[in-house]
Amino acid sequence: TTLHGNQLPDSLAAVRLAIESVVPHGRTDNAGPNDKGAWQDAPEPVRHAWGALQQEFEKIVEKHPRIGTRVNHLSHLGTLGTGNHFIELCLDQEERLWVMLHSGSRGVGNRIGSYFIEKAREEMQRWFVHLPDQDLAYLPEGSQYFYDYVGAVHWAQAYARRNRELMMAATLKAMAEHLPEFVLTEEAVNCHHNYISQEEHYGQRVWVTRKGAVRAGKGELGIIPGSMGTRSYIVRGKGHEASFHSCSHGAGRQMSRSEAKRRFSLEDHIAATAGIECRKDADVIDETPMAYKSIDAVMAAQEELADVLLFLAELATVTKIDLAGAALVELTKSADQGVQANELYFMPPKTFQNHHGGMIVHDGALYGANGGNEGGHLICLDFQTGKIQWDERSRGRAGVRKGSIA
Repeated sequence: TTLHGNQLPDSLAAVRLAIESVVPHGRTDNAGPNDKGAWQDAPEPVRHAWGALQQEFEKIVEKHPRIGTRVNHLSHLGTLGTGNHFIELCLDQEERLWVMLHSGSRGVGNRIGSYFIEKAREEMQRWFVHLPDQDLAYLPEGSQYFYDYVGAVHWAQAYARRNRELMMAATLKAMAEHLPEFVLTEEAVNCHHNYISQEEHYGQRVWVTRKGAVRAGKGELGIIPGSMGTRSYIVRGKGHEASFHSCSHGAGRQMSRSEAKRRFSLEDHIAATAGIECRKDADVIDETPMAYKSIDAVMAAQEELADVLLFLAELATVTKIDLAGAALVELTKSADQGVQANELYFMPPKTFQNHHGGMIVHDGALYGANGGNEGGHLICLDFQTGKIQWDERSRGRAGVRKGSIA
């Protein structure tokens, strides 16, 4: 957008609440009729979008009725979901404000995938194909279900794209009601991951499955998000033939969710996300940064696949919006609780009355103080590395003055 970090208001709480009110997120009621992460009564833009998708979906269901049985299609269109799905406000190295969103084809896409995986397993049994693992089951091209599957997946990809477009439009509208006037300055970077595509490689028409990967054809733009607390990248593909014009979609997990929950404690997670405004409870340990690979190592390993155009610093203490339930940083100018007047301060979740902090840009980096009645730290986010560093020597300060930082 044309907005910059220094144009953001003292409080972003109104922006967060506005976005949450127009984009259902998370999951409640065990995904039942009162699920707050789904539409109970879809608004007109969502109904209109579903109207353009409905006819092709009904053709799929006509041949495969189980796909349409009690499936969330309209009620999930324009909703965020759970897991690692997110909406973020980020700053690039020029302090321009970006909006980044990650979501997919939601419940109906999951239903389509699960259905055809089952069909593939049945086909392996019918043709007496013995596999070392049933998850390797496949549908041979030209077989009974192959083109039905391809058509259904392409429909799900169209659904996913429309889902993201609806959420982005709603998010931008909510932002416009609470932020200074802005326009969009760059083309939207919209890329699928976990999908199939028929392409030409090495002189042949082939089917490419990208799992945890995005297309990186020569000159094509892509997004590579980092894990919680790290930076993300806007890249331009190099069209590397050996990778089938692909690059990674993100940092990628280095262990399963269950292993992360077994290996790391809540205290580990809190320590790893120090200085980051995000959920710090047992329900998100499976998303802790240690469960993911280093995004810097991932980017270094794929230098031949994509050029980095921009990196987006996840300034959670300033702009991060975690619609999975984390409290947003609230910025305020205050002179109570011993903090300095005429500074910018933030209040972390659950300790609004006792903790304050401040932020300042100096010499290419953004500095902040996270402190209060219980002590604090001086933090620094380096725009060159995208990493947050803590200065333990500042522990115990209730506030850090601008003069002492600069």
